[in-house]
Parts: sequence; structure tokens; C-alpha cells
Amino acid sequence: MQRVTFVPMAQNCPSVAELLDGVKSLTRKSDGGTFQTAWSDSFPDAFHCCEQGGFIYVDFPVPSKVTRAWITRAPKGQTMNQRTVGPNASIDLNNPGIVMDKVILAANFHTHPLSTDVGGGQEPSRADMDNAYVRGVPGIVVSRRGVYSYGPERRTSVSNPKGYPGPVTPPAIPGWVLARRADPDRTDCPPWTVEKQWPEGTGRATADAFVENEATDDKGGEPDVIYVEWSNEGVVYGKPLAESCGADE
Repeated sequence: MQRVTFVPMAQNCPSVAELLDGVKSLTRKSDGGTFQTAWSDSFPDAFHCCEQGGFIYVDFPVPSKVTRAWITRAPKGQTMNQRTVGPNASIDLNNPGIVMDKVILAANFHTHPLSTDVGGGQEPSRADMDNAYVRGVPGIVVSRRGVYSYGPERRTSVSNPKGYPGPVTPPAIPGWVLARRADPDRTDCPPWTVEKQWPEGTGRATADAFVENEATDDKGGEPDVIYVEWSNEGVVYGKPLAESCGADE
């Protein structure tokens, strides 16, 4: 008799589009917006940059409409000269974790801070896309062009809820979606230029980078993004994967 292994399905785990629509602070323009904060952190000074990122958790059991998320940040990637062509940028997203229960990992995210002037890839790299299918959760890239989603549409297993559930079958040709095109005139389309960002920011007027449009920016009430301490308790880790944002990777 053939043995069948049952893998429980995630309860309506959100897609990236549903996360962006439901959890407003992920894409908020003000200082404190999740993706904009990671983007700002990607430029420690006017000559260097590094990839920044982390992990997006939601309540479990998953509510019918997800309106809040729990964030843990990953260690920053290798520091690079943002003004010269150099090695491909990378960040280690192999170790999700969170010091709380009743949550499930819905996606990970990271920045691609290098400009195309020095060969920086703006879209998710082939390594990014391959890794997303091996891990079994959607990925998000934040670059000058906007917010990209890639990998599986949504998590479909509750195995190892605080970590990666494991491989899912990729399509014949993996691709990505530009979920939010960067728009300096809107308050929900990151990223926005920061002072130390080369070549757009350094030496240019960026004083209004974090000015909010109170008429359109949704705020007030309880926070919908909560930063939480990282922990590996209750997480199962697989073989480490290498990330790269090289244009041709």
C-alpha cells in the first residue's frame, strides 16, 4: 500500500498583493513605513550601501482579511561602494524567526539599492526567484523602480509556521510582478529618494523625502506593523541558499 503524507494547507495565507492592500504601513511614505525604512537603512553614508530586509509574519489562524503584520529584520547584507561597479550584492534570508507564537511567515523582503549606473539589478534576480520556490513563500524586492513580488503567489502549507515550509513546484519560466511602481507623488508607492542615495539623493534637495500628505496617507489607531525580536525557537532550517541581485544572475 502506498503511503500518503498529508501536508496541512495554510488558512488563506495572504499573497503579496493582499499584504500590500491590507497592511498599510508596509508601503507608507512616512518615516516608519516598513519598506521605506529598509530603503533608508540601505544607505549608511553617501558612498556605501547594503541590502536590507526581513520577514513578514501574520496572525495564525489567518483572519479573513489581513490588516496587520509582525516584522523581524534580517542582518544587513555586505556593505558595497554604491558609486562603482563591484561584486553582486547579497543578503542572508536563510534564517527567519520570531519570538512569539500564533503567527505564520507569509513572505520575506529585501532591497536592491545599487543603481543601474553601476550594474545594479532592479528586478528580482534569478537566484531570488529560485530561492522563493525552494523556500515555499513569496518574496518581495524593493528597488528604485518600486515593489516587486516573485515566487509562489502565497504560502500553501502550515508546516514549520515560523520558518520556511519547503519547496513548491516552480513554473516553467519563473517571473515577477511589479506590484507597486515607485511614484514620488503618492504616499503608498515606495521607495522615495533618501539623502544618502547615489546618484539621486547625494547633493540634491531631499528635505521633503518624508513629508506626508495627510489627506491620503492612512494613519491613526493601532499600529498595523509591529517589529518583533528575532528568535530561532521552533524554527526548522534547511540548506542555506545564496542570494544575489546581479543584473544577469
